[in-house]
Amino acid sequence: MSKPFVNFRPKDPPPRVTENKALMKAYNWFPSDFKNTVPHKHARLLLKSKIRSNSIHLKLKDLKTPYLLSIMKRCKNARRFSFDITCNMHYNDKDIYEFSRTLSQFKRLNELEINTANAFSKITDQGLKHLIKRATKGLRLTNVNFDTSLNKNITDQSLTNFAHYLPKAKKLNKFSLKIMRNENITNGAVNKLCKVFPKLSKLSQLSISFPDCSNLTSETVLAVSRTVKSLNQLNDLSIALETYCKDDVFAEFKNSLFQLEGLHQLQLQFELRPVTDKRINELTAGFKSLKHLENLSLILPMNYELTDNGINDMAQNIAELQHLNHLRIEIWRSATLSDQSMKNFIQHIIQLKHLESLELSFSYMENLTNNGIASLNSLIKQMTNLSKFWLIIRCCDKIDNDSEAIQNLKKIMLETLNLKEKIITIIK
Repeated sequence: MSKPFVNFRPKDPPPRVTENKALMKAYNWFPSDFKNTVPHKHARLLLKSKIRSNSIHLKLKDLKTPYLLSIMKRCKNARRFSFDITCNMHYNDKDIYEFSRTLSQFKRLNELEINTANAFSKITDQGLKHLIKRATKGLRLTNVNFDTSLNKNITDQSLTNFAHYLPKAKKLNKFSLKIMRNENITNGAVNKLCKVFPKLSKLSQLSISFPDCSNLTSETVLAVSRTVKSLNQLNDLSIALETYCKDDVFAEFKNSLFQLEGLHQLQLQFELRPVTDKRINELTAGFKSLKHLENLSLILPMNYELTDNGINDMAQNIAELQHLNHLRIEIWRSATLSDQSMKNFIQHIIQLKHLESLELSFSYMENLTNNGIASLNSLIKQMTNLSKFWLIIRCCDKIDNDSEAIQNLKKIMLETLNLKEKIITIIK
């Protein structure tokens, strides 16, 4: 019987693709120029195969469009299609147009994931328009995920196209859009897009991410807030916004979140400057109104004004969420947070008796030392329900991988039988 996940690798004979739930991955295993060379024997086998996979994942670097289309034509019964060209600098609007035409023949397709994040991409608004139009016109998609980060050819026009075509996807259950480091995106276009979401009656999962888009201001925060407030059916929400934010706008933002009483999962990349103790306290204190929240991710990228007191208040507020089973906290860049922050955090988080998964990440924290890490020992010992624990430390100069504190923590983690998944990574 075939394995549930099928990978084609050049050094191994490719297995027969017959398993109904197989995952086909076509990586950069093909010659860079198909016109002048004979395709690799595994590529030939792939093209000849009758592919009945429900889930197709293509991650392409130098694969030429004709061969991509040949592969796609053998995958028309797929229910999930993932297309990743983040490392491809050759695809242009014409290639995307041909890809879009073939994709429209996938009549059983439910989930579509497109990743074109590339600083050197030749794909423009026009190419993306073809893709958006084809994806929403004839297909019955329930899940759409687009990532066009770093591509400076993408402008407000693409968001306008999303706003125009998305309402045609009547069955859309999940929508995710990420555009990072793009100065062409402005408040007006984000506002147009946000007005579409309330029209999607079946939308239950929403992710909108615009980090490091320098032309976005408080107006975008307001647009997102007013949209979120009207999406009572949401059970999964992810927001990443980075801009200076006035106090009254911040107040509307947090209050819109607190009204989503049916929310089960919430991820916030919180960079509504200034990030202060007061704002973090007000934000996390309101989480207690989310009665069904089980999964919380809080990412704090720039924390020059956040102090130990702010972390203490945050942890104390999170500790009231007794229904949490997954918690992820990332803290970046702070010259003020110290070992006391870690001790305060652990003191409160230990009270989450039903927590099964804890992911902690600390980066560029100048005053965090081995002593702060040592306080994690008590957390591992007392949280008996914990089955997953990740600790990622980046560029914290006062933490040493060979220190007694780190070695003791590793030993305790190894001896704790209930921990099925455990990772400690220290990057200098």
